[in-house]
Amino acid sequence: MRKALLIIIAAALLCSCSSFFKASAEGVPVWYVYETALPGQRSFTAIGQGANRYEASLNAYGNIVEAIEAFLGKSIDEQLYHQFITSKTISAFLLSIENEEIQVQGDGTVICYVQALGNLQKLTQAKDDSLKEQEKLDQNIGTLLSQADILYRENKDVSAVKTYLQAAIQAYGKTFLEEEHQYKVIMDRAILIIRSMNLTIVQSDPSRLTAKVSLSRKNLLRNSTVQDAYIRASYMAVNAQSQTYEAYTDFYTGSTGVITYLNTNNGIVTEGTVRFSLVLAQEIQTIKALGDEESCQALQEAVDASSVSFSYKRQSPYSGKLSIFIQQYDLNGDPTSQQDLSLAMIQMLKAEGIDATLASLDPGQSNDAIIEQYIMKNPQGTYLIYGRAGFSQALSTQSAGYSVLANFTLDLLDAKAGTCLQSTGSFGTSAFAPTLEASQKKALELYVNTVNPILKSWLF
Repeated sequence: MRKALLIIIAAALLCSCSSFFKASAEGVPVWYVYETALPGQRSFTAIGQGANRYEASLNAYGNIVEAIEAFLGKSIDEQLYHQFITSKTISAFLLSIENEEIQVQGDGTVICYVQALGNLQKLTQAKDDSLKEQEKLDQNIGTLLSQADILYRENKDVSAVKTYLQAAIQAYGKTFLEEEHQYKVIMDRAILIIRSMNLTIVQSDPSRLTAKVSLSRKNLLRNSTVQDAYIRASYMAVNAQSQTYEAYTDFYTGSTGVITYLNTNNGIVTEGTVRFSLVLAQEIQTIKALGDEESCQALQEAVDASSVSFSYKRQSPYSGKLSIFIQQYDLNGDPTSQQDLSLAMIQMLKAEGIDATLASLDPGQSNDAIIEQYIMKNPQGTYLIYGRAGFSQALSTQSAGYSVLANFTLDLLDAKAGTCLQSTGSFGTSAFAPTLEASQKKALELYVNTVNPILKSWLF
């Protein structure tokens, strides 16, 4: 029995020596082949190659990190990764580089062999913690999916999609999850639901810029109403600086699955298109931030396919029945014969499709007197925009320029009824320019831009 045992041990030693000499002959470090470690330690070995020593070492360290992550079952955070690459240690695991060997091949390629040793207890604890985190994440995703399923059965499809996407975002990059909780499976489900939804314009009035829009789910037999969803109405508008921009207003379907669109943005362009779409922009942006461009594009295409638009051209009931007179005053408070503000306002309204004429009136009168004079000079006239514009202050500043403060009033008068329909009250603008004349001109331009949305809210 003892003789047989000695024979077995001798054979094992011969095999070990044979492997040792083979490893040495091939230039592979013995510690790389056998991953020697003391009790209580865990060995990680890796190889990296590159055009130079630095590149080969960096690749080897990166492979060591991958080996550690494979053991833990999760990625290590950036702080630990940076610590290892810069100091060759991970203090949380009592891990450090034990052996490192550089070899240069005949073709100039550099190979780096690396061995790292870490504390087995700490690594195992981290692995156990990782498994608990994975189980908790899997449960959280399962809970979200169950909630999404319930929302879908209640015909709250958009809410269901948002919940599915929350689950997908948590599942991204997590390969350890069960199949039904995998990122792509959840994402495909969300996209399929979006594709099954359809926005329809039930009723619209392009001249008044109103519409009723319904959201439904397409089924084989009949469509079902989608409840509790937000619908976004997107359109082009003009701001106070006369710059065009894309604006939007969100509407809620409630339990009816229908929204009533009424424009509330005075800056909306007179003629254009309103586009109605599902409100999923934030979720799509989050998916894009993950780096999944393909799913992001598929989501956006599904949203676009379910969208609907209608064209409009606003018509003002005041067009062709309106005159304008803006009395301008100089720095001394005396009325002038300037008509540039009145003409600028006429051109501004013309661009909005509203025809207006220039009224010639005597300055410095009350609204009642102005209306009386207007009717006398314009028997067929119906409405009058009457305003006052002057400068209350002009200062020369130390920065080689002039600052002016301008005050204005603006009223919409019904000449036939003898009443004031709308009024801004007194308001002001200020401007600065190198010369007094330039600062006054700038203040008046600001005035025209400021009253643009005000007039549109009055006249449409």
